This record gives sequence, structure tokens and C-alpha cells, in this order.
Amino acid sequence: MTANGIEVESRKHLIVDAGQLVPGFLKDGAERAEFFVHCPFAWRTNENKLEDRNQDSIVFQVTFKEDGVESHALFASDVDYETLSLIVQSTKRHRKEERLLWDFMKLPHHSSYLSLGPDRGTEETEAVPDVKWLFETQGNRGAYYCIDQQAYSAKRLREG
Repeated sequence: MTANGIEVESRKHLIVDAGQLVPGFLKDGAERAEFFVHCPFAWRTNENKLEDRNQDSIVFQVTFKEDGVESHALFASDVDYETLSLIVQSTKRHRKEERLLWDFMKLPHHSSYLSLGPDRGTEETEAVPDVKWLFETQGNRGAYYCIDQQAYSAKRLREG
């Protein structure tokens, strides 16, 4: 912004911190949708320093409400398993697990093994515990996930 002569204060109304809702959208309002931002965020290290976990990606949950029924979509752009793990840990620490529910999820990191864990399996890649929890317990009954332009039942994701 500085390089382009734009002052932060003039754009502050466009910036939403992780753990907050995007203003101007209400699931009980005319929009019938709300957006909860998970990432980018910073994480405190043991030395109490902030470490940026941005990865130049945004992760958010959108909740749609139609006829009193809520549906959730989780968009995780290009984050890897490390950032997903930290999102899960932070969300659990704040007791907001409902913010990781999903009926539809676009698998992150171009659907590569790096969205699951550090090591590529020969036949199957094992997800790290936090990512496994996210994929296997937070998808609602009848949920779908998307790889590229193909949608699949989350039941298939759980069964391999």
C-alpha cells in the first residue's frame, strides 16, 4: 500500500481480522449469509513473538441461511496442513468449533498431499491429527468436497 501511495487508515474499513465476521453480511439479514475469517492470522511462539501464518491465502467459512436452514462452506485456498492445523488449534482454543463445520469444502493446496501432511504416502497419505479431525468430523451429513472442478461425497473422503 505504501508503494502505491495508499494510507492504511483509508482502507482500514476493508480489513477484517481473523476470528471476526466480515461486516455488512448477516445470516439473519437480507443477505442470508455471513463470512467468518480464519486466516491470514499470526501465531504466538513460545518466545511470545508473533509469527505470520499468512501464506498469502485466505481461509473463511461462509454460512448461508435459507428457510431457517443453515449450510456451511469452507474455503481454504492454498494453505497447507501446517496452517490448517493451526487454524484447528486456534478455533478449538477459542471454543468456536462450529466455525469449522462444512457442507461443502474446496480442498486446499491444489488438493495435493501437502493439504494433509508432510509426507506423501505411496498409496494413501496420512493426515496429521488436526487436519484429520477437520476432514472427518466437521463435515455435516451429506457434505461434499471439491477437487479441482469435481465434487465428491464427504463419505468417500472418510472411506478413502
